[in-house]
This record gives sequence, C-alpha cells and structure tokens, in this order.
Amino acid sequence: MSYPDQRPAPPLYHGCGDFLPDERTAVDSEAVEDLIARASQYSAENPLYVIGIAALTDIASAILKAPEIVEKIVVIWLGGAAHHFHSAREFNLNEDVAAARVVFRSGVAMVHIPCFGVADTCLTTKPELCHWLQGKNPLCDYLVQSTVELAEGMGARGAWSRVLWDAAAAGWLMDGNHSAPVIFPDGTGDVYSDKLVPRPLPTFEGTYVFSPELPLYRYVYHIKRDLLVTDLFQKLSSPAIEENSEKWEV
Repeated sequence: MSYPDQRPAPPLYHGCGDFLPDERTAVDSEAVEDLIARASQYSAENPLYVIGIAALTDIASAILKAPEIVEKIVVIWLGGAAHHFHSAREFNLNEDVAAARVVFRSGVAMVHIPCFGVADTCLTTKPELCHWLQGKNPLCDYLVQSTVELAEGMGARGAWSRVLWDAAAAGWLMDGNHSAPVIFPDGTGDVYSDKLVPRPLPTFEGTYVFSPELPLYRYVYHIKRDLLVTDLFQKLSSPAIEENSEKWEV
C-alpha cells in the first residue's frame, strides 16, 4: 500500500513460524534479522522502541541471537495479566511462555501493559463505533463493519463490547509522560499510569515469580480509557485520512 505525498510504507517481514523450543534456542525469521539489524543502529542513550502485541517469539529470538541489542532497545509488551490477578495465564503469554521468560530474564528495558486487568478496560461498542466513525471515510466504515460482523458472528447476544487491544500498546508511546507529543494539546494527557516495580518471571504453571535478581521494569496499572479511545477515533476520522483514502493503492 502506498500513500501519496507521504513517505513510502515501511516493509513488512515474516515473523517466526514456530514458537521457541526452549529458552536457549532462537527461531529464525525475516523479522528477527530485521530487528537485530535495526537495533544495531541505536544505543542506550537513543534506544529503539519495540512494540510487541502478541507472543514474544521474534523479540526473544533476536535477543538470543544478538544479546548486545538488550542495551539498545525498549520493549513495550501487551500480554499477561495484572500482578494482582490470581493467574498470569493469557493468550499472548501462553502462546510462548519460553519466549516471555527469555525477554523478562534478559534485563532489557521493558514496559509491561497487562492484557487482563489493564488493557481489557479499553472497550468500545457498536453504538459508539457507529456514532464516532461510521460515514467518516472508507477506512472508518471498514473498521465499523468488520468489528460488528466479527462480534455478532461470534454469537454476541444483547449488549456486547470489543477490546481495542493493540491501541493500548501503541498509545503508551504517545502519552504525555513520554517523548512523543501529548495526546491532547490542552494538557489532559497522562493517559497511562505506570511505575517502576520488581520484574516478575512468568512460569509454565501460569504464575508470576518475583525475584530480587531481576531488574525493575515499568508496569502500567491503569489506562484512562476515554482519553485513549477519543484520541484513536479522532485520528481515524481526521480530514487527512479522508483526503487520501480514495488515492490509496493496495
């Protein structure tokens, strides 16, 4: 897909086709090699921010193959459960527990956005989607239609909601606490509440084990859902999207 009057769309790389067989063996992929090459151009003073929205297989493999990148990247991961949950079991974590253990244990600078107990509060509904997005541009219409069809196709009855999972991960980089521009120019940023806390190690039994030997990491414990979703809807329905949508080449 190309966008007129803008930089070319970045290339896409195939990720790992298998999960880690153990905590010592990397899995090769185009994405792993690209991450290693990309990270080599950064430093501890100017790190590469890497957003993970699924299993940590690719990131873990890159760390296993090139441990030196640990000092050059910051991993923002959407996965697992909040520390206060009775279980750490969650889809992104369960898919590759070995990979999660590699990344957590590596000591890489890390921002953890738990799915259960934190990101799962970032909900939207059919009436909200229709009110804010429907009819704004072809992209918005597609997102509304696909979301509604998916929810109702999965047997939703009565009231339903969908979690905007991935927006919760990308949004952290855009919050007012960090280097990117504040989401709302009027000063109502600070969408994410986070703190430095002891880093846990996920176990294969679905728990967290906290060890003083692991470095601290940044733990997101609350997201102001209304501010995050409002910003997302404003960006999706912006005039710039509408002006360019008919010129996209797929």
